[in-house]
Amino acid sequence: ALGSVKSPQAANMCSGCSGHCCKLHVDLTIYDILRITELEGKEMDSFVQLYEATEEDAFGFRAMGKLVKFSLAKKEDGYCKFFDAESGLYCTIENSKPGICLMYPMTMKDGNIVLREDAICPSDNKARADFSKMNKQVLDDYDWEWKKYYEFVNEWNASAKGDEDPNEFIKYSIAQVKYEMSTLGRFYRKVKKIINKKG
Repeated sequence: ALGSVKSPQAANMCSGCSGHCCKLHVDLTIYDILRITELEGKEMDSFVQLYEATEEDAFGFRAMGKLVKFSLAKKEDGYCKFFDAESGLYCTIENSKPGICLMYPMTMKDGNIVLREDAICPSDNKARADFSKMNKQVLDDYDWEWKKYYEFVNEWNASAKGDEDPNEFIKYSIAQVKYEMSTLGRFYRKVKKIINKKG
């Protein structure tokens, strides 16, 4: 559903916050990367870092002889690459920010939108959390993307030799996104999944 994710409202709960969450580690999916490259015109190398992943990392893919994952780059001060303390909302890619950022500090629990218990937002910001910005459709869209990307990662890990360059995984993931955007492609992926389960 690339491009179907709703952009956040201009007025939100982050006003007056110094951007505490913008120092958190943010893992990226191929959907996040494509949104930032296509909508913001950013080169992938300028904002994506490759981190070593563990078996517990849902998005850890095999490359260069180990498990790795894509994460958002940070500046020397520890803040996100796209953080700007001078701007009103701090995020310079507000309309294409990664799913994990847009959802924060909300999450889905038992099908309901709730404030994360571990949210590090100031008390006043939590009190005025903008639930209209974080509507269920936004959360559902990102949940769908995460599940699809998790499928891509698992399929890659099952068939890759493990010594490939990470760029090969990117090409593979982009091809899978294109399949998902067409009826024939979705059918192909479903059939492939059934065959893989039987095999």
